[in-house]
Amino acid sequence: MLLGTGRWASGLPLLLLSLAILCSGAKGWSRGPRLVRHRIQCGLSRAGPSGDEDVFRRVALHGLPWDTTKADIEDAFASFGPLRRVELSAGPCVLRGSCMLDFEHQADASLALAAAVEVRGRVVHAEYPPAVDPAVSSSSSSSPSKGLELHSREELLARAARALPTTPRALVIKCLEHATTLAPLETLEEFHQAMNALLRVGEGRRVVALHHEILESRSISASRLTFDLALAGAAVAASVPTAKDMLQEMVDVGLNPDTTAYLSAIQAATRSHDCGEAVGLLDEMKQQGMQADEYCYTAALKACDGQGHCEAASRLVDDLEAQGVDLADAGWNAAIEACEIDENWGSVLQFSAKKHHLDPSSGGGRTSPERVQVEGADGAGDGSARGGV
Repeated sequence: MLLGTGRWASGLPLLLLSLAILCSGAKGWSRGPRLVRHRIQCGLSRAGPSGDEDVFRRVALHGLPWDTTKADIEDAFASFGPLRRVELSAGPCVLRGSCMLDFEHQADASLALAAAVEVRGRVVHAEYPPAVDPAVSSSSSSSPSKGLELHSREELLARAARALPTTPRALVIKCLEHATTLAPLETLEEFHQAMNALLRVGEGRRVVALHHEILESRSISASRLTFDLALAGAAVAASVPTAKDMLQEMVDVGLNPDTTAYLSAIQAATRSHDCGEAVGLLDEMKQQGMQADEYCYTAALKACDGQGHCEAASRLVDDLEAQGVDLADAGWNAAIEACEIDENWGSVLQFSAKKHHLDPSSGGGRTSPERVQVEGADGAGDGSARGGV
């Protein structure tokens, strides 16, 4: 008995080692079919497309924020074309932070591969899932024009015209570039269509370039809408000299600049933080007998905020009040900020009170920032500071 026990005890390590190997093999064996089954269920087999074009309509997204919803994906990719299916879930087919998209058309999927798309504040790149042969996917994604060639020139222009501010900029530019390689823009309507699409994605300099093409053309003439779009492009590009040149060009072709044209020029000064140019453009409007509205004054005041131009801001407030213009909160905030930088607490108190429709002489300072309350309490904000009104 003792001998048998000793033999069993001496063979125990070998027995345990054998059991460990068997368990490990069983685990690996069971994991293998699960992986195969996962690839079959999710369409992720490495076997390649096998001639099925549907696989080229599917793209994969990775690195998405975990709180991304299906509606977020649809909004972000709607500009590329109609979607057949969006699979966004933590399940056997899609890992958390990933998504599968099926487009209706292969060309739309190719366009999505060429762009960087922002989803809930994070930029993601679409790629072919492993279902597509890696050699095929790399060649397709590296040549976005392959998908563009499947669209006609009219379809490319229409796709660009449907651009939204959230549409990837590269998509709009590639659509327009490929459309113009098929045939140059010919009619004024086509130019306006392209300029409007570029404006929506913030390509102001390209809008200005198209405007110059129109002026140099012998077959078409610029209209007021042409100048409105071009001036808006100059505003986006923050180019005050370009905007002022366009105002003169309008006069040269017999179009008198209106309030809309001057507003765009002032907005160009706002983006370049040029308070002097903004005030000068307002003065030019008055010299030509035009009435500046609330938007013009707000844009001019924004050009003066952050620079400490309290005196200029005070002058603008006096002008708009004399003309009976009602200023919105954005304009008052800009005037207040300009005087805060100059530490002109008297003007800050007055603007804060006027913003909230209070009487500055009857405790209006209670609505101003904390530091203004302190200055006003001890009488330091009596308007004697430099630049006070």
